Amino acid sequence: TASNQQQKRKKRKELRRKNICKERRHTENARCLEPSDPGSIQKTINKKTTIAKKKKKKMKRYTKR
Repeated sequence: TASNQQQKRKKRKELRRKNICKERRHTENARCLEPSDPGSIQKTINKKTTIAKKKKKKMKRYTKR
């Protein structure tokens, strides 16, 4: 299944190059969204940063011990 994974990766790469998302909900990067809607781009960026912050906090909790 290694070749299968490679194919998937290649497909994803191409999609990213074309800036087309398979699903609107599942955006790997904010560029996927149409530039006509800057609000939603900002929303995805904000969501990503908040998720990252939460992860950092969680990691901190475990490194204390």
